[in-house]
Amino acid sequence: MRPSSAMKRPFRVALLACIIYCATVVGALAQPKKAEGAARGQSTVLGRVVYEDTGRPLRRVAVSIFDPNNRGRQHRQAWTNGRGEFVFKNVEAGKYYVHVSALGILQPDVFDPGAKESELTVVSVDGTGKAEVRVRVRRGGAITGQISYADGAPATNVTLGVWHKKNGQFVPYHGNQGGGWNGSQTDERGSYRVTGLPPGEYAVGVAEQKMNVDETEDEDGGHSINRALLGFTFYAGATNLRAATPIHVSGSEEADDIDITLVERSTHAVSGIIVRRRDSRPIARARITLSPKDEASGEGSFSEGNSVRTDARGLWSLDEVPDGVYTLTVMPGGEIQRGPEPGGAAVRPAPKFAVKKQELTIGGGDLNGLVIEVSEGGRVSGVVAVDGGRSLPREIHIYLEAAEAGERMPLPSAHVRQDGTFTLEGLPAGAFYLGAYAREEGRQQYFVKSIGAGDLDLLREPLDITDGAEVKNVRLVISPDVTTLTGRVLASGDQTPVRGAMIMLIPSDPGRQRRRGARLHGQANAEGQFTITGAPGDYLAIVMRPSQRVYGLKDDELKALAAAAPPVTLRPGERHSMDLTVPDDK
Repeated sequence: MRPSSAMKRPFRVALLACIIYCATVVGALAQPKKAEGAARGQSTVLGRVVYEDTGRPLRRVAVSIFDPNNRGRQHRQAWTNGRGEFVFKNVEAGKYYVHVSALGILQPDVFDPGAKESELTVVSVDGTGKAEVRVRVRRGGAITGQISYADGAPATNVTLGVWHKKNGQFVPYHGNQGGGWNGSQTDERGSYRVTGLPPGEYAVGVAEQKMNVDETEDEDGGHSINRALLGFTFYAGATNLRAATPIHVSGSEEADDIDITLVERSTHAVSGIIVRRRDSRPIARARITLSPKDEASGEGSFSEGNSVRTDARGLWSLDEVPDGVYTLTVMPGGEIQRGPEPGGAAVRPAPKFAVKKQELTIGGGDLNGLVIEVSEGGRVSGVVAVDGGRSLPREIHIYLEAAEAGERMPLPSAHVRQDGTFTLEGLPAGAFYLGAYAREEGRQQYFVKSIGAGDLDLLREPLDITDGAEVKNVRLVISPDVTTLTGRVLASGDQTPVRGAMIMLIPSDPGRQRRRGARLHGQANAEGQFTITGAPGDYLAIVMRPSQRVYGLKDDELKALAAAAPPVTLRPGERHSMDLTVPDDK
């Protein structure tokens, strides 16, 4: 068996989510390219990191400075010396946040709406001179304990999960880099230690992890390593998050002796075959994933599902599956490709079919002989052109966006070929919007100007896809004439800048407002400034506080926000400026 070049997680995140996110947020936050030969920053930032309570230095720890106009993106990084000192050279003019990564310390999130400005370390430079900054960090709380099996033996290498109570509900806590966070494991004595915790209530759970090597070859000829968690046991013996006993953490105190004995669960085998509905032909290399349906159990919060791929006969099997209600997902596999061989490179395309999900209840015994039928799905084919007859960018993806709200399904995407043609296969039946994401020089520099199929304007209306049918001759036109909107977000009363405010531009045309890909997003930096780049057009500018939910809005919520939003017209290839005001809290 030849291992793959890296450990691969089997259930890869659907490319669609990444494409839609990049086409909105990343594209919206893209900054204009600097003029050739622009002067490089010459400022120097000198600093020292010390503990707030003792004044002692933090030695050999990572320090980062962030440009707050790029949300969460690391700008520069350095490490402290033996005296806790650090230096950044050739820094461009601007305002930067300073972030320290070290075990056991508290570090407020720069863009956390709950973080106080006074708790953040900020440094400003003019691009030529020096600036000095002293970073004072505080120690956080800790939770420690022992994990054991029912027979008293230490449970080593089991996975730890931590949840922090916010607004009355436990949510996964991932902590600071280098601190205790979900996914860490017990040591050889079954001990664990979670540090750097802010005050509050926590839940701690542990689960054994199951590892195995997939027998089916991966796309590059290697073999994936599958990982699954076998069910959490929470502090005080609970087996679901709702029943977990809260653990109180105050200041820099340590909650010790939070010991957990793993609850023994009965497990079962599940097996079956995947076949094509049309002719009952077995489907090889399909990916089957079994994920807990009830996220309150703690398993669905952040862990991978039990996963495997079908063999050449379409057969699959999973073992050590605890009792419970699961979502079984069947997805197509990738192509198997080889290097030069006698007779040419070997390419074995994986069968295309529509992703299928179904509920599966397991309890009291093995579940074998499942026959799961998948449909070939629909097809969409067409061509992409650049406005004005210009040459195509190197990287173009075509993606789908569900027109109706409902359960999220992984949707296929397609690369555009060199001649501009594309084919989407294995599409589920339903109504979908088409979109394109084009990049050049690593940046989003294009927008979709038009999408048509016959008399259909697919920028305004979704495309109906039926099982087994193909929609042909779809034509997409993209344009590099993006527009840019800059400005500030100010408080409605005293007109002070609002850090972290969210800006969402939605088309003023009601027929296009439901389409998420038609919206542009941005976020205000530490000084309330924002930059949004995207498609020109007539928009309504919705401004929301950092604590407000901007994604996943329902139709009535979006309609209410749009009613009070000011209009803005963005013309192709131009830069526009506009100050916005955050509405008063109601």
